[in-house]
Amino acid sequence: MRLTSTDAYSVGRDLIAYLHTLFQNKNIPFGDFVRDYAQENKFKTVTTQSFQADMEKSFNGSLQPLFDNYVYGRSQKRGLGAVSYTHLTLPTNREV
Repeated sequence: MRLTSTDAYSVGRDLIAYLHTLFQNKNIPFGDFVRDYAQENKFKTVTTQSFQADMEKSFNGSLQPLFDNYVYGRSQKRGLGAVSYTHLTLPTNREV
């Protein structure tokens, strides 16, 4: 039984694209953040909150409105309801 809306994939794509643009506008290499984050957390389970905190540290600013909108579904305009997972597990080498 699917608990996550199939819209989550396009919303996730939109979030990543928007984050890339925000980082780029501040001359922060988003790809480097993603690569380093994945390497530092390889084979670990991370929470959405810890991912957000690390991203905000790298961005040097709050990304709460974006996470509220795209991840937690708290936006009036684009809410997707509750997210059906509480953590993200980065893939292992055999899953990539």
